Amino acid sequence: MKSKWYFVFFLFPACFFAELSIDKMSIQGNQFLLTVRTYPPSGFNPFSFLQGGSTLWVGYNILVFKKQNFPEPDIFLTNICVRYEVKRDYLNNGYVANVWYGWDFAYRRWLDNDEKLLRFLYRLENFRAFTFSNPGENDFFYLEVSQFFDTVPEKDDTPLGRFFRSVIGSRYEFSPVRSRMFNKNGLLFE
Repeated sequence: MKSKWYFVFFLFPACFFAELSIDKMSIQGNQFLLTVRTYPPSGFNPFSFLQGGSTLWVGYNILVFKKQNFPEPDIFLTNICVRYEVKRDYLNNGYVANVWYGWDFAYRRWLDNDEKLLRFLYRLENFRAFTFSNPGENDFFYLEVSQFFDTVPEKDDTPLGRFFRSVIGSRYEFSPVRSRMFNKNGLLFE
């Protein structure tokens, strides 16, 4: 199952065209697995974030909703955040990536070249988004996934917030992509 959405970015000084897609959704036992891919615009250069010893944050925000019947609003179940903190390793000529699930440190990964770094940044493969806990036969769910690229200021007291960093080109946020509805058996519905 693959759903594609296209977005146009209006940023200084040019427009960018990008694609964020949910490539695969699967259920193994009571766990829901997800694969997301990013197809960045041609003018987008993630290596520019790392210039001057800056740290690059790349994050995926995954929102899980339970579908309700009209006129009731859908129920927000959980928010999963996967974040990579990438820094250039000049000594070993590579990159060091710290992976965080929410605010909890998960693991550290070392990448030895630019191609492996791009693959790591643009693909979230077989990520366990959540675990089902006693869903009913008529319970349906859907996801909204978004991604961001951000530089981490060297000082905490920087006057540049998220908005101003996006204006000067040091923060990019991809609009959310919504999945098709599914139930605990993995059946997909429109």
